[in-house]
Amino acid sequence: MATFSAQVVDLIGTFSDENALDTFITEGANEVINAMPRSMLERVAEETSVTDGTTTSEGHKILHVLRNDGTIDQPCRFVPAFKRGRIQDSSDMEFATATDPAYYIQDGKINIFPNGNGLMVSVPTYNQLSPLDASNLQTITNFPDECEYLVTLYAAIKALNQNLSALHSNSDITTALTAVNTEIDETLTIADLINTQVDAAVVEIAETVTNVDASVDTALAAMTTAAGRINTAVGLANAEFDKGDALLDLGETDTESAINTNLTSLAQAITNAGTEIGLAKTEALEIATLTDSASGSSAFNTAVDAINTELDKVDEIINLANEEFDEVATQTAGSKDSPITDAFTEFDKVNALLTLGETDTEGAINTALTAIKTELDETQLVCDSINTQVDSAVTELTEAAALVDAGIDTAVASIHIANDRVNTAVELANAQFDSAVTANTAEDIELASSHVNAGSGFISEAQASLSEAQGYIGEVSARVNQTNGQVNVASGYLSAAQGYLNEVQTKINIASGYSNEIQSRLLQAQAKRDEAQARIASGAAYLSEADALAKSGNLFLQEAKTRIEQAQGYAVEINARDNFTTAKTKAVQSYINTANTFLAQASSFSTEIQNRLAQAQAKREESNSRIQLGSSYLSEANAAVNEVQAYGNEVSQRLAQVGAQGNVAASYINAATGYANEIQSKINIASAYANEAQVRLNIDSTEYQWYERQQTKLQADYDRGIQILRAS
Repeated sequence: MATFSAQVVDLIGTFSDENALDTFITEGANEVINAMPRSMLERVAEETSVTDGTTTSEGHKILHVLRNDGTIDQPCRFVPAFKRGRIQDSSDMEFATATDPAYYIQDGKINIFPNGNGLMVSVPTYNQLSPLDASNLQTITNFPDECEYLVTLYAAIKALNQNLSALHSNSDITTALTAVNTEIDETLTIADLINTQVDAAVVEIAETVTNVDASVDTALAAMTTAAGRINTAVGLANAEFDKGDALLDLGETDTESAINTNLTSLAQAITNAGTEIGLAKTEALEIATLTDSASGSSAFNTAVDAINTELDKVDEIINLANEEFDEVATQTAGSKDSPITDAFTEFDKVNALLTLGETDTEGAINTALTAIKTELDETQLVCDSINTQVDSAVTELTEAAALVDAGIDTAVASIHIANDRVNTAVELANAQFDSAVTANTAEDIELASSHVNAGSGFISEAQASLSEAQGYIGEVSARVNQTNGQVNVASGYLSAAQGYLNEVQTKINIASGYSNEIQSRLLQAQAKRDEAQARIASGAAYLSEADALAKSGNLFLQEAKTRIEQAQGYAVEINARDNFTTAKTKAVQSYINTANTFLAQASSFSTEIQNRLAQAQAKREESNSRIQLGSSYLSEANAAVNEVQAYGNEVSQRLAQVGAQGNVAASYINAATGYANEIQSKINIASAYANEAQVRLNIDSTEYQWYERQQTKLQADYDRGIQILRAS
C-alpha cells in the first residue's frame, strides 16, 4: 500500500510541501475520528490506567471512564470541573460513590472519585506538535481501515486549496512583470544616453567643420602668401647681387684700364720732359762753349755756370722725379716692387675672389632659389590638393551633420515618444496585474483572470510601441551607419589630405634644405667678400703709397720748375749780358717750356689716376652695400621659409586635431550604437519576461481550473463519506 503522501499526489498531482501534508493528514484523521459513530470508535478504543488523576486527557477521544467497586468496573459519570466539589460532598445529591463514581477533567488530567483510580477507555487523537508522517505512513494505528481514504481525501482537498492559493499569488509572474517594468525603465534611460552621445558627436563634427573651414584654410592661405614673399625676396636679393657684381666689374673696368692708360701717358710725359730738358742742356752747353771760347765777361761765365748748375740740379731733380714716377709706372712693365703693381695685384685678387664668390654663390644660389621656387610651386599645388581633399571631407561631414540634425534627431524623438507610450502601457499593465493579485488573494479567479487579460493587452500595446521604437532604433542605426560611412569617407579624404600634408612637409623640408644651402653659400661668398674687402683695403694702401710717390714726383717737378725758373733768370741775365747767346737761350727756353708742358701733363695724369682710384673705391663700397642689401633680402626669404614651415606645422596640427575630433565623434556614434544595441537587448529581455508572465498565467489558469474541478470532486467524495460515516 502507498504512503498517504503518495496517495495525495496521485489525486492532485505535484505537491512538495511535506510539512503541510503531515499537518493535513493529522487534521484529517482527527476530523474523521470526530465523525465516527460510537460503535465504530469502540472497535478501535483502548484502555489506559488512571492513577490518582495523573493520566492526561490530551490526545484522547474519551468514550467512558470506569472504576472498579471491588466486584465490577462501574461506569463513571462525567461532571464539569466546576462541580468537582459536589461529587466529593457526601451530603450532596451528586456525591460520587463506589457504585456511582464520577470524573471530571481539569488541567488536561482525568480525575476520578472516589479513590482516584480507574480506567480510561478512549480513541487516540493526534497532536500537531508531533503530527503523523505522511511520507512514511501507510496505515493509522487504532483507526478503522475503511475510514483511512477519508483522511487521504481531506489531505488532498487541503493541498488543492494551498495550490490554488499559490496560483493566486504567483511570485514568478510578479517577478517577471517587475522585470518588464525595470527593463523598460532602463530602456528609457539608455535612450537618453543615445541622445547625449549623438548630440556630443554632432558638436565634435561641427567643431571639425569649423577647424577645416577656418584654421586649415587660413594656414594654407598664409603658406601661399609666405611662399610668394620668399620668391619676391629671393628675386630682390638676386637683383642686388647682380648690381653688386656689375658695380665691381664696372669699377674694375673703369679703374684698371684708365689707370693703366694714364700711367702710360704719365711715363711718356715724364720721358718727353726728360728729353726736352736734355735738349735744353745741350743748347746750354753749346752756349757755354761758345761763351768760353770768346772773351766774355766773368759775369756771363758766372751766369752760364749758374745756369748749368741749375740745369744740372733740374736734371737731378727730374731724375729723382723719374725715379718716383718710374716707381709708379713700372706696373706697366710688370715690376714686382711697384706699389701700383701691388695695388693692382690686390685688386686682381679682389676680382678673382669676387668672381669666385659670384661663381660659387650666384650660380649655386640661383640654382637653390630655383629649386626652392620649384618646391614651393609644387607645395602650392599640393596645398590645392589638400584643400580639395579637406573640402570633400567637409562636404561629407556637413552631410553627416545634416543627417544627425535631421534624420537621427527625428528618429530619436520618435523613440522617446514610443518609449513614453511603452512606459504608459507598462504602468497600466502593472495596475491590472496588481488588481489581479488582489483579486487572486480574494480568491476571485475570474476577476483576477480578467485583470491579467487586460494587463496582457497593455503588454501587447507596449510590445507594439516597443516594435515601433525598435523600428526607429533600426532607422537610427541605419542613419548612424550612413553617417559612419560618410565620416569614414571624410576620414579617407582627411587621410589623403594628411598624405598631401606629409608631402608638403617634405617639400618644405627640401626647400628649407635649399635655404640652408643658400645661407651657407652666402656665408661662403661673404667670407670671400670680406677677403676682397681686405684686399681692396690693401690695394688702397698701395695706391696711397703710389699716390705719395706721385706727389713726391710732383714736388720734384715743382722744384725742377723752380730751378728752371732760376735758370731762366740766369738766362735772362746772360741775354742781357750778351745777345750772342739769344738764339741758344731761346732754344733752351723752348725746350724747357716743352718740358714744363710734359710735366704739367704728367701732373694731370697723376691727378686722374688718383680720381680713378677714388671712383673705384666708391663703386666697391656701393657694391658692398648691394651685397649687404641682398643678404638682408635673403634673411627675409629665410624668415618667410620659417613662416611657411610654421604654417605647415599648424596645418599638420589642425588636421591632427580634425582627425582626433573625427575619432571622438565616431566614438560617440559607436557608443550610441552600443546603447541602441543595449536597448534592443533590454526590449528583448522585457519581451521575454512578458512572455514568461503570459505563459505562467496561462499555465496557472489551466491548473487553477483543474484544481477547482478536482477540489469539487474530492470535496463531494469526502462529504459523502462523512455523511455515510455519521449515518452508520
